[in-house]
Amino acid sequence: MEWIYELLTELVLAVSGVVLTALGAYLGKALGRLWKEKLQNETLAGVAKITVSAVQMMYRELDGAQKLSHALSMAEEMLNEKGIRLPKEKIRIRLEAALAELKGAFDRV
Repeated sequence: MEWIYELLTELVLAVSGVVLTALGAYLGKALGRLWKEKLQNETLAGVAKITVSAVQMMYRELDGAQKLSHALSMAEEMLNEKGIRLPKEKIRIRLEAALAELKGAFDRV
């Protein structure tokens, strides 16, 4: 009877080791993915602020659509240099948010 207990103990330990290893690998990947996404979002926010400010200064005479086109190109190039590839729509949304922040700053002055 004791040998059954020992066998079950070894089996439980082996299965526990496999389960914990798999769980650790899954959590590691999930945390890595979240960290990468957080860094990309922070980088995108910074690039958007810089780009919007630059476009507003460099292309004062252009209309909004033309400025947006220049901003998208500039932001995408800056992000690509950092190895970040994002959909244009996500970049556009962040540029619009940065523009709203910039305009809000001018409204408060």
